[in-house]
Amino acid sequence: MTKIWLNKRDEEEEEEEAAKIERGISAMKIDGNSKTLYICSFEQNQTMDKSRNWGAYAVRAADLSNLNTKLELRQVGYRAGEDLPPNGGCGVLGSRIVFASGLIPGVSPWPWGPEGSTRAYVMDTNDPKHEIVDMDASLHEGKNLPLTMEVGGKLYVLSAKWYGLPLNSFEVFDPVRRKWSLLPEFPNCGHFLSCAIAGTKLFVSNEKSPTVYCLDLAHPTQWRRVPSMCGGGPFSFSGKALVLDTEHHDKKIVFGGGQGSRVLVYLMSLNEETITPIHELKLPADQLPPWEPSRLTSPRVSTSNSSLLTSWNTVPTPPLFLSLAHSVPFCFSYS
Repeated sequence: MTKIWLNKRDEEEEEEEAAKIERGISAMKIDGNSKTLYICSFEQNQTMDKSRNWGAYAVRAADLSNLNTKLELRQVGYRAGEDLPPNGGCGVLGSRIVFASGLIPGVSPWPWGPEGSTRAYVMDTNDPKHEIVDMDASLHEGKNLPLTMEVGGKLYVLSAKWYGLPLNSFEVFDPVRRKWSLLPEFPNCGHFLSCAIAGTKLFVSNEKSPTVYCLDLAHPTQWRRVPSMCGGGPFSFSGKALVLDTEHHDKKIVFGGGQGSRVLVYLMSLNEETITPIHELKLPADQLPPWEPSRLTSPRVSTSNSSLLTSWNTVPTPPLFLSLAHSVPFCFSYS
């Protein structure tokens, strides 16, 4: 009887979690005219005497209801500490912002790393407090500069080999079952990954890839080469691309980040597995929000060490926008 009751309770918890995810997705679609842009960053800091290093996650938001005016950022979330891993991934899962993995804080000559962290942190945008808290579930393996992406209500975190270090790993988080699962590793070395997701197909390359690789997330058993994509070479854009559907199921419009403020536009054919450059856009620099260091720039210290607050030297990492970033900072929007 006890076993039956536990199974029923697990099913009820899974159904409740699935309902939460569905409500979060539905809330994002209610009003297309009322959206908020969230820009997340990891800020690198150290003491004035350079004896200690620490980092901070900062989340800033801008109202997108009126795009005719210059965007103004306000800080909504912040967490600092000597144990926070840099070079992690940042992505969206329902109404939650997730900071995943990165490098474990170390000692000179490695202020961070070279080992990867299995920790993850979450901020729920529906929570008025906007607290960045530890995620209950830890990843199986650490990752450096991973791509972090939501597909089908699950969060995927992918990294490649990094200068011979064992950080080649791919995992998926199922929010219903509340657990991470390992997936096939990316089969190539190099850490600046680029990807495009079309349907259940994940196309990935990096700066050292001889070609683009594909993994079908519906049946993630093995990566395969796609020599028809990009003339046999890697993608020419950086980070995660934005892929939009067209009236033809086979055709997709792909927006990828180029150098500086350039946005590269491509036409993708799923049936032929090809991608063709068709246009180039330039972000309006005068409309982008200015970047400033966090208002809070030190980790929490005890009263007896409060004098340390005046001795921190902040070295903020400037933000990079969605599809233009190799890692965090990251940029995305909610309704």
